[in-house]
Amino acid sequence: MKKILLAFSFAAVAFTLYAFDTAAPVAVKSGVREYTRTGYTITEKFGDYYRSPAAKYVHVFDVNGKEIESFELTNKDILVDKVSYEYNTAGKLSTTVCTDAEGRINWKIVTTYDSNGNKADESQYNASDILVSRSIWKYNGKQAEESYYDTDGVLLSKTITKFDDAGREAEVCQYAAEGYLEEKRVFSYNDADKLSEVTFSGAAGVQTRKLVYRFDANYAITEEQTYDSSNKLVTRVIFKYDDNGNITRTTTYTVADKFGTTVNELIDINEYTFSNTVTVLPTARSTTTSSSRPASAPATAASARTNTPSAIDAK
Repeated sequence: MKKILLAFSFAAVAFTLYAFDTAAPVAVKSGVREYTRTGYTITEKFGDYYRSPAAKYVHVFDVNGKEIESFELTNKDILVDKVSYEYNTAGKLSTTVCTDAEGRINWKIVTTYDSNGNKADESQYNASDILVSRSIWKYNGKQAEESYYDTDGVLLSKTITKFDDAGREAEVCQYAAEGYLEEKRVFSYNDADKLSEVTFSGAAGVQTRKLVYRFDANYAITEEQTYDSSNKLVTRVIFKYDDNGNITRTTTYTVADKFGTTVNELIDINEYTFSNTVTVLPTARSTTTSSSRPASAPATAASARTNTPSAIDAK
């Protein structure tokens, strides 16, 4: 739902999302009931980099592996808000509700499906249960069309998705209400059926940026690279995993030319933990067990600015 995710790469939004975690969803292994993503802010002092916990996002799953709720905590483990997910009898997501720390509804999304199980309608409501936007889908063979309307039924945008013979997204074109192309995304896949490249272009058909994914021998993503309109590498995201194949850390670097050389500068760290049990949800404005990590610990023993990612990636 592109309206709901303005902070996310492929999205746009009409109002604040609160606990909606804008990081890419994590595929959990069998038996995992919960995972936590802790985001850190990065600061530099005299050539060394330090990280401080910024926020936590906890994702909870039922015994069938379906996400049933997520909640945001401050860096002091105080509840900010919660998103709850409900499913229909076919196992499709039907209702998404965000509540604040006091349990009051912030927003709600209701999703319905056609007889083939395809998404047909998605309506978004505010805290007063007033319809604020609506998306309607139509399907024609290997093509899906999403029309996005405001509360008065005025068309705001249209997104047309084309699928390949394997049912994978091949091309996504987003159009303004007036009918002109705003953005086009083209998807490429490797021999293991994994998404390997996404190319973005504008109305003129010229590349605006490109995402490239690197994999290990088991086809787990090891790196996401972002290239600009000149096809120059500008951002790297390094992925690390535990022995069970669960992601444990993402480390983001900007790539820049400085002082006659190319440097990778640390800008973001996210750490992930997984559990087979479910954490008791913190009550409004109360504090749970605090993180054992100091509020401002060095990101690595060595400087995080280096020509190649530093040892922090391997920890």
